[in-house]
Amino acid sequence: MKLVHSHLSSDQEFVNRFEEEASVVASLRHPNIVQVFDFNTDQGINYMVMEFVPGETLQERLKRLNDSNRRMSLEEALKITIDICNALSYAHKRGMVHRDIKPANIMLDVNNQAILMDFGIVKIIGGQMHTVTGAVMGTARYMPPEVVRSEPADQRSDIYALGITLYEMLSGKPPFEANSVMTVMMMHLNDPVPDIRPLRADLDPQLVPVLMKALAKDRNQRYASTDEFSTALKRILQGFENKTGIADEGQPTVFPASMPVSSQPVATPANVFSQSGQNNPPIRPNPIPVPMGDHQTVYDSPMRTSVSGSNPAFPIHSVPNMNSKPQKQKSKRWMWIAGIGGVHFY
Repeated sequence: MKLVHSHLSSDQEFVNRFEEEASVVASLRHPNIVQVFDFNTDQGINYMVMEFVPGETLQERLKRLNDSNRRMSLEEALKITIDICNALSYAHKRGMVHRDIKPANIMLDVNNQAILMDFGIVKIIGGQMHTVTGAVMGTARYMPPEVVRSEPADQRSDIYALGITLYEMLSGKPPFEANSVMTVMMMHLNDPVPDIRPLRADLDPQLVPVLMKALAKDRNQRYASTDEFSTALKRILQGFENKTGIADEGQPTVFPASMPVSSQPVATPANVFSQSGQNNPPIRPNPIPVPMGDHQTVYDSPMRTSVSGSNPAFPIHSVPNMNSKPQKQKSKRWMWIAGIGGVHFY
C-alpha cells in the first residue's frame, strides 16, 4: 500500500496531485507493470492498493551476484531489458514517462519475469511539472543528462536510465559512481561512458553500439522509442540463442565476474482517466514460489514481496492493521515504495 503521510493530508494541492497520479497509474494494464487495484480516501488517509508480487528486485539480485563475484548472463540481462521496454512502450504510448528507472524499481517474480513498479512519480508528458522544492527527481546514478539540466523528461529519458541499468546488469556496476550526488550528476553531463568491454569478456560486440546509442548524452541521438531499442536487443538475443541454445527461463545462468580492469573512455555516438474506489481484477495470477537454484531467491516464508525506491514527495507513515489476527509465527516487514510507507503483515 502507498499511503500519504497524515501531515500532508491537509495539503489539498498535494492530495490533488496524489489522486491525479493514482488515477493515471490505475489505468495501466500490462503484464510487465505492477497493477494498482484501488485508490481512495478513508478517514483522512489517502492510499493506493497495489498488486502483491512475490520475488526480488533487480537490485537485490545484482547485489547477490556481486557478493558471490558473479555476473548475470547476457541472455537474462537482455530479456529483463526487453520486458521493461515492453512496459515503457505501453506507458509511453499513453503519454506517460516513468522518470525513475533503476534496478530497485524492477521486480523479478518467481517466473523470472521483469515487472516495472513505482509509477508514483509518473507525469503526463507536456503537463505541469510537480516537484517538492529542493528535491531532485530520480536517482543520480541513473539520471539522464537532460534531467540534470532540469529539462522536461520524455520517453528518451527513460531509455537512458534503462541503458544505465543494462550496463549495470552486464558489468556489475553502473558506469558513473562517485562519493557525492553532484559529482555523479556532472559525470552524466560531461564524462564519456566507460568502455564496458574490459569488464565483460563474453560481451557480444554487437551489443556495444546498441548500449552506447541508448546512453548518448544528446537525447536526439538515442533511440527514438523503446520499441526501437527493444528491436535492436531482440536481434542480438536471437543471434545469441541461435548460437548457444535457449536458456531455461526458470534457471537463468550466471558467469564468474571478470577481473577488474581499468576501463577506457568511449565517446558517445555521433550519430487518462479518473478512477476511484474501483477494484480491478489482477492481470496475472499470483504464482506460488517454487524451489530454485542458488542464483535465485529462496523464500524463508510462504510468500515474500520486495519493493523499494525513494521519492521525497511521499514521506513515510504507517497505519496499524486493526483487523489482523495473531498468527503462530509473527513476522513484520516494512516495504518502501516511492518513499510511502507500505505495511505488510503475514
